[in-house]
Amino acid sequence: MAILFVSGVNDRSVMGLSLDEDGQLIHLMDGNCSVQYRLPLREGVAFPFLIYGKGVNQPGVDFQTMPSLVFNQIADADTHRGALERCADLCDQLNTTVINHPRHVMQTTRERVANSLQRIKGVTMPRTRRFRPRSPDDVLAFAESDDVGFPCIAGVAGDHQGKSMVRLDGPDDSPALHALPFDGRDFYLTE
Repeated sequence: MAILFVSGVNDRSVMGLSLDEDGQLIHLMDGNCSVQYRLPLREGVAFPFLIYGKGVNQPGVDFQTMPSLVFNQIADADTHRGALERCADLCDQLNTTVINHPRHVMQTTRERVANSLQRIKGVTMPRTRRFRPRSPDDVLAFAESDDVGFPCIAGVAGDHQGKSMVRLDGPDDSPALHALPFDGRDFYLTE
């Protein structure tokens, strides 16, 4: 049995590099659940495969042994859309069993999950909207035009653990937005 473990580079085409304890180069990739190296698999069973995001040429695939299972390790729909789309195409071509299918992962953006939870009776879920601001003024204008209201949280899509996030109690808090990267990334605005 050959298992193909697919990882993906984010839509910004950014990945970290480091050295392991043996001096071997390792990739540090956000938005992936690195399951392959946590499983006690026999040698010759697991094969890593890296998928690039949008705008980067992807080398062709020529498997010497066709995988009988694909394990998609790409887990962040907010930051890895291009890699997930390419992984879905690969899964279609291989026509085999897929764990964590990329088409299902693409349905888990923060906005989609929030919208789904809002429809469940008895669940209170704040509205969450995705947008691409170019300045702090764009954030305030979006909050007013989409009727999100204050207080709200503005943050970079795909950042977690409170990174790149600002709480706004009102328009007077807009100077705090200058701490965020207005570099073309998508943001979320959450009530």
